[in-house]
Amino acid sequence: MQLILDNISAIMIASAVLLIVLSTQFQAQRAAVEQTVAYASKQSTLQLGLTLEDDLAALGNGTANTITSVETNADGLTTVFEFWKQDALGADIEVTYRLTTGNEVVVRGDSVQLYTLDRFEDDVWAGGGGDRIRFFALDMLDTNGNFTLSAASARLVRATLVNVHPFGEDNGSSVFQSHWGITIRPIGLQN
Repeated sequence: MQLILDNISAIMIASAVLLIVLSTQFQAQRAAVEQTVAYASKQSTLQLGLTLEDDLAALGNGTANTITSVETNADGLTTVFEFWKQDALGADIEVTYRLTTGNEVVVRGDSVQLYTLDRFEDDVWAGGGGDRIRFFALDMLDTNGNFTLSAASARLVRATLVNVHPFGEDNGSSVFQSHWGITIRPIGLQN
């Protein structure tokens, strides 16, 4: 009888140790996946940021026109931003960024609206920033850094971008947000 009780207690202890090891392994695996998702979010945000920075730095350079259209919605998001720049061969091209409504995800019971950012050159799709944009704003600023609605008085452009990557199931879900921003003085706005 003593032998049976010893075997039962050994099985219970081994089962408890096994459950602890499995739980630790699952938590480590989840943490590794979360790190991978966060890294992907940061990489896609930085890639879009580099494209934006290159475009804004060359805004209006070598052309007679600069900013041709800026449209925002009620939430303060820039939905259309059009401007002229020269390409590597010296030809004038019109670059357009368009923000359109995309998917909606549910995070812990709250819905989060995501947007798609597309980039066009002379009305031909030339890439984009993906479909996980939560905030995108391009603001024109005057010499003192104050907001202006006039392209003629704009000397600076401030770009703000938030890229998100939802992770997890509904109740245990979270959203990784990667923020990127820059205020740049484009050569073509120095008149």
